[in-house]
Amino acid sequence: MPATIGWDDPEECNLLVTLTAPITWSDFQDSISEAQQRAAAVDRAVNLLIWTQAALPPGFAMPNLRGVFQRQPPNVQRVLIIPGDQTTTLMFVKRIATVLQQVFPQKGKLQFVDSLAAARQLTTETRLKSP
Repeated sequence: MPATIGWDDPEECNLLVTLTAPITWSDFQDSISEAQQRAAAVDRAVNLLIWTQAALPPGFAMPNLRGVFQRQPPNVQRVLIIPGDQTTTLMFVKRIATVLQQVFPQKGKLQFVDSLAAARQLTTETRLKSP
């Protein structure tokens, strides 16, 4: 599978999904589904960090993205997407993500960040601010 999934911090609050090329929509669905199962298996808030080092596969993005968004476990606090692709495809995905966030406001906050380091810093800052 063109993905690696594992905890990114000693506290096991950040689950990192790294997607590499070539990737199909089936690979994408399977990888995110596995990450969601791991997140759901713990009794604490989890951040999903999705680092895309591959372009979107051919085909329809909306149903695939909607499906994984709908299945997001309730303990997922935030989904941080680290795009490797800075093209018009990224703009398209951001628009879809904005629509999905509005349709499913009860799901974890979705945010795009420029790098894995920025994602880690954001989750650390959030954890420090929490009571």
